[in-house]
Amino acid sequence: MANATERGYDKTLYHGTYAQDITQIDPNKVDLGLHVGTPEQATNRLKDLADPRARDTALGRHASYYDEGANILPLRVRANNPLELKDVGNWRDSHQVLTALRDSPAFVKNADKIEDMLQKADELLVQHEEIYSGQFKGFSWSESNANRELLDEIRSTIQDEGYDSIRYLNEIENTYGARSAGDPYSYIILDSADVIGGISLNPRFRDGGAVKRAQI
Repeated sequence: MANATERGYDKTLYHGTYAQDITQIDPNKVDLGLHVGTPEQATNRLKDLADPRARDTALGRHASYYDEGANILPLRVRANNPLELKDVGNWRDSHQVLTALRDSPAFVKNADKIEDMLQKADELLVQHEEIYSGQFKGFSWSESNANRELLDEIRSTIQDEGYDSIRYLNEIENTYGARSAGDPYSYIILDSADVIGGISLNPRFRDGGAVKRAQI
């Protein structure tokens, strides 16, 4: 841990996933980057992802239910210059992300570029809905190549301004269950080089309702 801190990885944050470890982050498998936060947020995220057909309650947040292979990975991250944004909800939707960026005081000087990208997103979203409203209904905008390209452009724009991450007050995973006594924010780490992994935690092994913390 001391070595990681010396290298700038000074935060221990958690990622709910079905992977057993993180060796490399595929940018096509995430939205803007890797989402990390408190153990409670990571646990609640896994509960939300649980198969709704097997959930024990209407909201699927039974204290001990997770899908097979659920994991919580404690990670050391570098997030030294985060961009503050509101929680957009669906971070995989470039249109929603651009709307949040447009309203961010930090991006006032990029207003013209953001507006151009937002106009492009508007046009592409309308085209997508027109094309896939018939027999291809169900192919969501967030899964499209056009949306993926916009997300990549958004990430590059944010990084070009010197930000290494996004920080937001998580409005979903913070709204139920115990909130951590530490940082209530979630982070999106934009560059995989800013993440190093630790040992995995199985969320079924719990201590008083809170995920046991691991040494990295």
